[in-house]
Amino acid sequence: MRTGDRSIESSTAVADENIRAVARTQAKAAQQRTTAQRLTDAIAEVAGRECTVAVHAGFFALWIVVNLGASPIPPFDPFPFTLLTTVVSLEAIFLTLFVLSSQNRLTRDADRRAHLICKSTFWQNKR
Repeated sequence: MRTGDRSIESSTAVADENIRAVARTQAKAAQQRTTAQRLTDAIAEVAGRECTVAVHAGFFALWIVVNLGASPIPPFDPFPFTLLTTVVSLEAIFLTLFVLSSQNRLTRDADRRAHLICKSTFWQNKR
């Protein structure tokens, strides 16, 4: 076997080990999430789907139709829809907090992964 072939095999083995190390780090981070973090991630994921926009649009349209008196249901939040404004504002506040919390955790995970990749690349180049 030529020296170049050994070097390629060695680099491939190191790269494979680095990939496994990154995968282990990601799996460990996923397992260490608290119940609150899992809930926050689930809420952020559902909120980010396209169907959530359609559900909200339908809910708001129904709310407005009912409260304009255009349905058999008696109005409970007459124009200017003060209760709807309060509900939407609170939802926006909490949804923002859920998304920011989830993004912060994902950023920390990405930083750990980048650090591991940087270290493994350094050691691979040292060989």
